[in-house]
Amino acid sequence: QSRASLGWFVSATLMDARYTRWNNPEIATDPTKSIENKRVEYAPKLTCRSGVSFKMEALTATLQWSYVDGVFTDAANTDSPTANAQAGKIPSYQLVDCSVKYAFTKQFFLQAALNNAMNAHYATRRSGGYPGPGLLPGTGRTFTCTIGLTL
Repeated sequence: QSRASLGWFVSATLMDARYTRWNNPEIATDPTKSIENKRVEYAPKLTCRSGVSFKMEALTATLQWSYVDGVFTDAANTDSPTANAQAGKIPSYQLVDCSVKYAFTKQFFLQAALNNAMNAHYATRRSGGYPGPGLLPGTGRTFTCTIGLTL
C-alpha cells in the first residue's frame, strides 16, 4: 500500500522601508534633493514564494513560484533609467522552479531541477563598474541533475 502526500507552502514579506530623515547639510536647504520618506533602495515592497510538494514513497516533486516586487536602485527613487544607467527602477519579476527527486535507497538518490522554467528575463541590480554600467541580468533557465550518495 503506497502512501502519497501533497503539501502547500507559502512565504511572503511585506515591507515599507523608507528614509525617515536625511542629515546632509549640503542639501538641507534644497527640498528637491531630499530623500526623506523615499523608499530604501533594493528593498521590495513584496516578496512571495509559494508552491506545492508531492511525495509518494521514494519520489518527491516540488513546484515553486516566486515573485519579487520592483525596486529603486538609488535613494532619490529615480524611476526612469539615467543616462549613465547607474540609477532607475528595476521592474518586478516572477520565476517558476521545479524539482524531482527519487531515492533508490536511504544512501543513493537522483535529483533533477529546472530553475526559471519559463526563462523569464529579469534583473536584480544595477552596476556602476564592471561589467556595467547598467542592469545586471538574472539567471536564465538552468537545468541541474544530481546523483547523491550518503556515506
